[in-house]
Amino acid sequence: MPTLVFAGRHDDAVPLAAVERFAAARPARELVVLDAGHELTEVLEPMWAHILPFLRRFGTPAGRPPAA
Repeated sequence: MPTLVFAGRHDDAVPLAAVERFAAARPARELVVLDAGHELTEVLEPMWAHILPFLRRFGTPAGRPPAA
């Protein structure tokens, strides 16, 4: 299953190296590292900039969540 994985470069709860290993060990994982902490609240706009094109690749219209 294609998955978009976000990680904060300054995350003090989950080490970036662990997220990198997780993403690298699985096919179809796309890792985006952002200049943020664990909650990623300061980078919501940049996250959307990655999320929308990712979803569009699978035919999901912008602004609508994928069907469960």
